[in-house]
Amino acid sequence: MLPPGSRAPKRTNFFLDAISISHLWDNGPRMRRTRPIIRNRSGLPGQYGPLLAAVLIFPLIPELSAGGRKLYSDDFRHGIGRWAVEQQPGGTIAAEKGTLVIRDVGGCTVWFRPKLNAPVSISYVAKVAAKPRVSDLNCFWMATDPARPGDLLAPGHRRDGSFASYDSLRTYYVGYGGNDNTTTRFRRYAGDGSRPLLPEHDLKAPEVLLRPDEPYRITLVVVGERIQFIRNGQVIFDIHDPQPLTSGWFGFRTVQSHIEVRDFVVREASTKDLLQYPGYGRPKKHTAKTTKTAK
Repeated sequence: MLPPGSRAPKRTNFFLDAISISHLWDNGPRMRRTRPIIRNRSGLPGQYGPLLAAVLIFPLIPELSAGGRKLYSDDFRHGIGRWAVEQQPGGTIAAEKGTLVIRDVGGCTVWFRPKLNAPVSISYVAKVAAKPRVSDLNCFWMATDPARPGDLLAPGHRRDGSFASYDSLRTYYVGYGGNDNTTTRFRRYAGDGSRPLLPEHDLKAPEVLLRPDEPYRITLVVVGERIQFIRNGQVIFDIHDPQPLTSGWFGFRTVQSHIEVRDFVVREASTKDLLQYPGYGRPKKHTAKTTKTAK
């Protein structure tokens, strides 16, 4: 029996606590501006709450973002044999303790070797270190070379990590936090040297730029004529492409930055993986009217 006026202690539910904190983590900067309050229901001293929650939620994060059947994954614990590196002198690429670490000086692209076919989703967690600069968490996907459409990575190509050496590709590209973290842009490279940029795909608002050492869950989805670039569960770009790129290669792209990537997963996708567009405008057909050439 409890004394009069007293309350029964709440039951501890570590799993639900972990889910709620993971939700805060996966939904990114908007929700993380205020640090999550971890209520310790276990009776342990309060200072152990954050440590306990971190231990519980870290293994759950990949599972919470699961979609269709897994096609490929890389936990970066067995080297970088599944990746092809094109990098200017002075930079390094390495797998370190479950993380792909890109330290770059003059520009680099790191290609995933298997060719991907739509419908597909590509997902990973990445962050940009504060030094040498916060900029260019970029990516290519569904990339092909019209001069050698069967194998982007076949010997004899002239790509060397410099940005201009990729102009001839046919690919989707997002420059996330490009131009010293002043722009986030989507482009569809045409395969003839042009890289059209539409005004609605040239974003500059602070909420779509990078924050130093902030981990972001990036998801790329290609389903039918819809292409989405999703960050922490929020759609940044939603493209209607009447002539979609349905197969090709994925690559991380950066310049003069220190980037860390983990939990790389490729899955089959369906319309269920497409998220509602948050307010930058409705999906629009891609055209090639604008031909700015900045990053």
